[in-house]
Amino acid sequence: MGLKKNLISLFSFSMLDRLFSGILQVIIFTVVIRNLGVADVGMLGIFGGLLVFFNLLAVSPEAILIRDFPKLKEHLGIEVGSYLLFGIFRTLLFIILSMIPALIYLPIHGIKALIFPLWVAAFSIKLLGNVPREGLYVSFKQNLNFFLNLTFSLLQFFFYLFLLPLYSNLLFYTLSLIGFNILSTSALYMIFVKRNDIKLSFKINWPAFFRNNFADFTLWNHLSGAITFMMYRIDTFILSLFVSIEAIASYTVALTLSNYFFVIPQMGEKVLKIGYSNLAKDSPEEKRFFFWGTLSLNILSLLQLIFFILFGKEMIAFLFPKVDIPLVYEISALIIIGVTLLNFVRPVSAILTIRNNLKKLFLFCYLPAGIFSLLVYFYLGYRYGTLRAVATGNIISYGAFAVLIALQKAGKRKTDV
Repeated sequence: MGLKKNLISLFSFSMLDRLFSGILQVIIFTVVIRNLGVADVGMLGIFGGLLVFFNLLAVSPEAILIRDFPKLKEHLGIEVGSYLLFGIFRTLLFIILSMIPALIYLPIHGIKALIFPLWVAAFSIKLLGNVPREGLYVSFKQNLNFFLNLTFSLLQFFFYLFLLPLYSNLLFYTLSLIGFNILSTSALYMIFVKRNDIKLSFKINWPAFFRNNFADFTLWNHLSGAITFMMYRIDTFILSLFVSIEAIASYTVALTLSNYFFVIPQMGEKVLKIGYSNLAKDSPEEKRFFFWGTLSLNILSLLQLIFFILFGKEMIAFLFPKVDIPLVYEISALIIIGVTLLNFVRPVSAILTIRNNLKKLFLFCYLPAGIFSLLVYFYLGYRYGTLRAVATGNIISYGAFAVLIALQKAGKRKTDV
């Protein structure tokens, strides 16, 4: 199958994956919100904010597969084995480190704070699944990711639908997440190994592993992704310093709902990266690919925003009837406007990631944007102490981030000329 057909298939199954699994995850989140207490939902928001700091440390060497998969196919068993072992060590380290914030929050939020290490375990186990997930993606077997994600999303839905009303507490929900993540990650590894006909090898030259995987692309790609994740999630952590746990619960619903508006543009950006890695630099094909990719993703991003503005209240009322609907709608709209501003430059980010110096991109775009967003969120939280103020910070932060990316592209074009 040619590159064009492979990319169309990749995008199509990615779209189906995001559509069906995404809808199911929204429904699952709705079931969870309806069954957990307000304090539990607030704790979920705080946990999500704290995960930002762990994500900064969650270097994922398998990210190199996006760029170098054709070169690594000959010794894929060794590569995947090394990624898996590294991920297991990372998981153990994260669980140990997670005890620090758990103990800090214990006097403030009581025994529920001690659930945080379990939440980190669930997060870390899911990260382990990124290795075969990325492997299937770059080898154009996204259909397997789609069917597996759909299967486990359906299992989760029925599990929570029938059991969460009986055990409606944060501990049960977190333990069940760990269980599902273990099952789905194991299934991913088994399918990936079988479909690529490889044998995992754990005879690893660690100095060479770190030298090859933590220089250049992987390190700076991780740091860039960690900064972006921080901007997505840090709101609730900062809000926990200034508002009540009940207020954080409302913001958590709005933030979680808003983050789904990243999904399709983020997926499109990833497909564009795969395309650029298979096209010659500055070729006519690359220029056409950039034009149509940018046009398509920007239209989709704009349609998403219009859809929410027109139907957001009805959607929130249907999914979360117990929340303050006007408040959650207003907060969500503010966040989604910011999200859309960033989505507009995702095609630019894709080509810069593949063609540009990632270290330079991180130092001149991602790092300044991350520092600026922290200052903006903290200032608005401290100065005004309201959910609306911090939500408005998303427009300011994402808007500034988008401008930095656009300027980097403009600067690169001048140097190329």
